[in-house]
Amino acid sequence: MSDNKKTNKITIFTTVTGLLTAGIVIGMIPVFAIRAQQRELKSQERFKGIEQYLNKNTFGTPLTLDIDASDPIKVEFKNFNEDERQDMKNAINELDEISQNLNYTILDNGNTHVEQKIVVQKIADEDLKEMLQKDNVGGHVDYTVDNLKAKITYPINIYISDICDNVMSETGNTSLLSYVLKHEMMHSLGFTDMYEDKDVGTTIMYYSATENTVETFTDLDKSNIQQLYDYDIEKIVNDIKKGNIIVQGPSFLTDYYKEISKSKHKDNELEI
Repeated sequence: MSDNKKTNKITIFTTVTGLLTAGIVIGMIPVFAIRAQQRELKSQERFKGIEQYLNKNTFGTPLTLDIDASDPIKVEFKNFNEDERQDMKNAINELDEISQNLNYTILDNGNTHVEQKIVVQKIADEDLKEMLQKDNVGGHVDYTVDNLKAKITYPINIYISDICDNVMSETGNTSLLSYVLKHEMMHSLGFTDMYEDKDVGTTIMYYSATENTVETFTDLDKSNIQQLYDYDIEKIVNDIKKGNIIVQGPSFLTDYYKEISKSKHKDNELEI
């Protein structure tokens, strides 16, 4: 083979290799950009110290609900009677008051055409069991995620089992329906279930309604919500230093199962 032919083959090989390499590099640019975006998101101060409380996307970035303080988050209730509906409204209002940037509005029965909303509906325990293929669940939230933006997207569906009907706390101030709704609404903001013994009595996000010992959002829950959505780190730090943020003591439904004894649950536990 002549030197010219060898040179031509080497030149062609080098050119092809160069083009392939360039193609791979160009093709990887979006991947590098996504990785950089995720690193930037994860480094935000608003997540510092509360990452353990949050669900994450496939890149490990904490999820948040896409909100606009000037545009209320629409909430629709289905299958609740008037008393229960008022109970649900009170629960939403409690959450609304925690953060200056969370702004909820309750839809009346004629606003079902709205798409960007949270739908809260009571369903039969048997139907929830069939939906999840799991026993002993008092509530469940279903939403989709914009994986790249690490945002929870609408619509959001919250299901509450009718097993929660007519069950009140020992103080008589909180119903199990209201309690489960508050827990599921926290999920809709990106908060995850907590499972460790140290979490009992410290947060409404403890996974078991049977074992938890709080009636509503604790000071820890409130500070986490404010840090995530108000993004006022200086205020949160100062409140902690001043002792204004103190974990709420136990006071929940220690024996509500007496009121729903007809229901069968493993180990007397209701998961939410």
